Amino acid sequence: MATYTSNYGLHQWAPEDNFLRTDFNEDLKKIDEALGEKAEQSSVLTLATEVQQKTQAVEGQFTGDGAYTKTINLGHKPVVVWCWSDISSGFSVQNYSQGSIELAASGFTVYKNDNQNTNQSGRKYTYLAFYR
Repeated sequence: MATYTSNYGLHQWAPEDNFLRTDFNEDLKKIDEALGEKAEQSSVLTLATEVQQKTQAVEGQFTGDGAYTKTINLGHKPVVVWCWSDISSGFSVQNYSQGSIELAASGFTVYKNDNQNTNQSGRKYTYLAFYR
């Protein structure tokens, strides 16, 4: 009479046992499900580790001073910056800028102008910057 493995309950037949195709199918289904779960867990963990190693993010705030330009020093060059307040926002990606924000060598620069003001005096701004 068949015994079963301790981890997945797979059939373990003795030489004198008769067995059915359904026994094999049941065992193969258990193996497939177990391997699928392990593969998914491994892929998710690997991807999360790779993303964390390759991309860093920093979030912060500043208060506008009303000057034509204001540079926010992050200590590194970002690849993407999004900056916003309750009434305006700016977005900048390498070689593209929407609004009054520009990537700089060690942070980003915001501008005060008539169209997209990201440096209005006394207004609080929040930013999210991604870098490698």
